[in-house]
Amino acid sequence: MLQLFYWRRAMLCLAVTSLITATSLSSGLQNEGQQVDTRINSILYWQTLAEQGLVPVAQDVPVQPAQYLGVEATDGPDVAVISGNYTQSENSIFVNPNDNTKALNSNNSTNSPFSILYGTSHFETVNSGTSWGGSFNAPGGTNSGDPAAAIGLNNRYYVGYINTSFGQGVARSTDEGATWVRNNAIAGGGTLDKNHLWVDNSAVSPYEGNLYSTWTTFGTPYGEIEIIRSTDDGVTWVNRQTISTAVPAGSHHQGVNVQTGPNGEVYAFWAIYEQWAGGQYAEDGIGFAKSTNGGVSFLAGTEIVPNLKGVRGEGSNLGGPFPIRLASFPSAAVDISGGSRNGWMYMVNTNIGVPGVNTGTNWDVYFWRSTDGGTTWSTALKVNGNVNANRKNYYPWLTCDPVTGNLSVVYHDNRNTAGNTVEVWVNNSTDGGLTWTDEFRVSDVSFTPAPIPGLAGGYHGDYIGISAYNGRVYPAWADERVGRVLTYVSPYDFEGGGGGLACGDIFFFNAKCNPEGAAQAMVKMTGDWTGETVTFDLDGDDHIINVMSNGTNSIAKLTVPHAGMGMHTVTLEDPAGCYSPVEITCNVDAPPDPEWEALLAEYEALEAQVAVRETVPTETRIIGNYPNPFNPSTTIRYALGVDSPVSVRVYNMLGQEVATLVNGFQKAGEQSVTWNGTNNFGQSVASGLYIYRLQAGNTVMTQKMLFTK
Repeated sequence: MLQLFYWRRAMLCLAVTSLITATSLSSGLQNEGQQVDTRINSILYWQTLAEQGLVPVAQDVPVQPAQYLGVEATDGPDVAVISGNYTQSENSIFVNPNDNTKALNSNNSTNSPFSILYGTSHFETVNSGTSWGGSFNAPGGTNSGDPAAAIGLNNRYYVGYINTSFGQGVARSTDEGATWVRNNAIAGGGTLDKNHLWVDNSAVSPYEGNLYSTWTTFGTPYGEIEIIRSTDDGVTWVNRQTISTAVPAGSHHQGVNVQTGPNGEVYAFWAIYEQWAGGQYAEDGIGFAKSTNGGVSFLAGTEIVPNLKGVRGEGSNLGGPFPIRLASFPSAAVDISGGSRNGWMYMVNTNIGVPGVNTGTNWDVYFWRSTDGGTTWSTALKVNGNVNANRKNYYPWLTCDPVTGNLSVVYHDNRNTAGNTVEVWVNNSTDGGLTWTDEFRVSDVSFTPAPIPGLAGGYHGDYIGISAYNGRVYPAWADERVGRVLTYVSPYDFEGGGGGLACGDIFFFNAKCNPEGAAQAMVKMTGDWTGETVTFDLDGDDHIINVMSNGTNSIAKLTVPHAGMGMHTVTLEDPAGCYSPVEITCNVDAPPDPEWEALLAEYEALEAQVAVRETVPTETRIIGNYPNPFNPSTTIRYALGVDSPVSVRVYNMLGQEVATLVNGFQKAGEQSVTWNGTNNFGQSVASGLYIYRLQAGNTVMTQKMLFTK
């Protein structure tokens, strides 16, 4: 029963606000000879400060009761992961890659009223989220929170967390969460904060099963992103390395998210804070680093999205008196489905106003994607459909279904609420984020996010979670509907189209045999579908074809020479289920088909248009270097879409600069530069793998080359 409730605390909103915005409290304490580092988000860090009397904690204040809104037709009733006198926040969830009726949830837990910080908990379901087992107490003992859940293809369960010495811990279970073994991956070594954990679950990856744990260190080097890996299911951890130093930050890097690609690539994303010292506490950009060898080494990090305005310094009170701390940490996902978008990378983040403009009062969830392994990124696309003024959408978390390749994102949204309440919403996409459909409210209540009583720093948790596998999607969040913050999960089914193109995008599909005995097939769609593919099946063999587009119309055409005499069957395999298979007979004259001939002529005209267009660069890109491998020299070719300042630099695999080849202003068009295998001092370098980095304006791209002697 929902009712008005009162938290046992006195109003300390001004003090909490000062913690959120990191202003007067920090400077005041430092002036008194105390140290409060407001960049650190670890709840144990803030509780330690509170015990020392350096910062206040949230006390009891009246909170508006949650309002029951009913169960949406698109999802089931919200299920509480646990009941009782506890609090839960900061949810991470992972669906079992062997059985989508099973999932692992981890969250930060305390008792209520607060006296014990249990830290990261574990809860498991074996019946699609209908009920949950597990414990509010941490796997292997008390820890400092920041939960990150993962499940490997070998059915091992993992939970990452900050340990009690501010290092990193990872607990593992071989019996689906019944028992756990705890391991300090990094026992200490500085305050390690805002960690994330991921497992490589691509069956074709040479590094399948590798675990990756990453965080920000507030020790040495201060404010940088570090990562380690395990190749033995979390028993041992190796190769602690810093991956963010090539990306300038006026203050620090934080909020890292790690993902893996279909072939074992490792990708890390994080928020960049450039103006903290000047009192601007917003996230200013997104950093990115990539490994192509299972995390053994990383290419030099880059800033892939500059000029943002995040919400770290805002403090969310939604018009009410209870501000909570916030952050615009990126959430990322990679398609490992093996479908037409295999390897595509996706990222979401909250921004104030349109990214790059950064004005206005709306907080919206924005989406970026890369189809080339992170070399280039799309322009920002707003995910949420909320268009009303002064609305706030935050805490976005993204998942990509490893089977279907479909995307789902969950977030807080106050589009339909008044005052200081929010709902939890989700959006889904079947086309790689080009469009977002099936937007609906997933929570059965609206509620008031407020600081958890007894905890310091305006803490309500820093993220919510979502995970999907084979059409089953599990969103997880925490709300106050019973008078304290508890976790709820509301799974739903979303199978979608499974391909980059949906059936509704295609309005022509046919197949023919030409007089020379070649099998041909074509599909046509309206709109710009550059980067997409379709799959034709000819007698059981798949043929993946790139879509050709002039920006208005797009056509994909298959030609299989010498298909053979007799009957053949051509099926549009991806997207699947759109049209019935077409039977064709080769080496038999077929009657004229005006529609087919007209489309064939249109395709040939389109082919000519694209060929002409590609002779003039419309975007900045690396063309490549030749020869590669090389000795004694190689020529690097690249195209500039616009006149811009340009630099081309060579780095070794440790991220150290070796040579500057270009550093000046260049005109748009194709350009080239030759490297003779020497460093900036004219000395010959050693044989091995090197990275060349092109920066033109705000565009940064990298590529590998091999020097041999």
